[in-house]
Amino acid sequence: MISSTKIIIVVMLIILSAFFSGVEIALFSVSRLRVKHLVKKKVRGAKDVENLKDKPQRLLITILIGNNVVNIGASALATSIVFEFTESFAVSITTGIMTLIILIFGEITPKTLATKYNEQIALVVAKPLEFLQIVLFPLIVIFEIFTNMLTNISGQKPRPLVTEEEIETFVTVAEKTGQIKDIEKKMIHRIFKLDDLQAKDVMTPRNKIVSVSIDTQIKDVADFFHSKGYARLPVYKESLDHIKGFVHVIDLQKVILHKGDEPVSTIMRPTLFVPESKKLDSLLRFFQRRKQHMAIVVNQFGTNTGLVTLEDVLEEIVGEIIDETEKIEPVIKKISERSYLVQGRADIDEINDKCKLNLPEEKAPYSISSYILDKIGRIPKEGEIIKLPKCEIKIKSMEGNSINIVVLTRRR
Repeated sequence: MISSTKIIIVVMLIILSAFFSGVEIALFSVSRLRVKHLVKKKVRGAKDVENLKDKPQRLLITILIGNNVVNIGASALATSIVFEFTESFAVSITTGIMTLIILIFGEITPKTLATKYNEQIALVVAKPLEFLQIVLFPLIVIFEIFTNMLTNISGQKPRPLVTEEEIETFVTVAEKTGQIKDIEKKMIHRIFKLDDLQAKDVMTPRNKIVSVSIDTQIKDVADFFHSKGYARLPVYKESLDHIKGFVHVIDLQKVILHKGDEPVSTIMRPTLFVPESKKLDSLLRFFQRRKQHMAIVVNQFGTNTGLVTLEDVLEEIVGEIIDETEKIEPVIKKISERSYLVQGRADIDEINDKCKLNLPEEKAPYSISSYILDKIGRIPKEGEIIKLPKCEIKIKSMEGNSINIVVLTRRR
């Protein structure tokens, strides 16, 4: 074989080396989410890319076999060319020259281009690579078996394709680049927090439950609904320890004219009970399955400790929902340059954001009232001042043993 023919073959092998190097970067750097989007839009070649990425181990083995074969072939052929001119130091000369050529033209350049144009390259090369997998199938299977044996020995579990943290990072980047709005980013982040929150974290505590006795007449309950503006009210017998059901304003409207003197028990619906520890994502599905909007929360001893609604769960995703009958009371209200009127249920995270503080958040959600109780280890008194390194908190009002409103003053 004359040297010119060998040189042409070496050049072709280097081009193939560049092909395999570029293909590796292009296919592995295109995200699965992007590929699925392209498949959905029926972009040509997208389905082939998806098929390849469904078996990443097989794809990598195919590329490595191809790349190593052409690199070894190019180096061997280049050595024979040098031998035609000189036998002295032929191997050393070839090794030095071919290493430099393959590094520049077979690795760095194609991989740089593939990083920049990964999607376009992936769509073009997917079909030829699928054909190569068919040709090399017996050899690929042997390498797969050997690789799986080593993987099983190491005992490492396969990593999830996409983690929660990666999705949250992706969403944050998408918001910064203008792909989604800030409110959409916050909602997505909140959805991921649902399985970290429990019913007791969002419930209305027992001492704030508005309810009616089972013996109350329907007409009196109607007046109560009108004055309070609620859609549903729990119905109890003797005390809140014995909640028997709930009454819906729609049921009440249907009978108010001809059954006004009857007890509310005649239109009472059965209520749901959930444990304090029930996760919010599970609670949301529970409400959907039962087609109800309200449940009574019980502790491990079976004692009623609060009330939770579908609205409470949804507010953890979309933020506070203001009903048309509700009086809008800001959770945090600025009253001077450094002072804020803060409701006891206000979340530390929100306080840090609006009051420009950095109070530690032990858990989510973590209210200012919980923060104060953890700090002083007792029930505070109305008018008491708690001094902290970064701020001063004055207890403005209490509701029984619960902190209702505080005045938070940021230090200079």
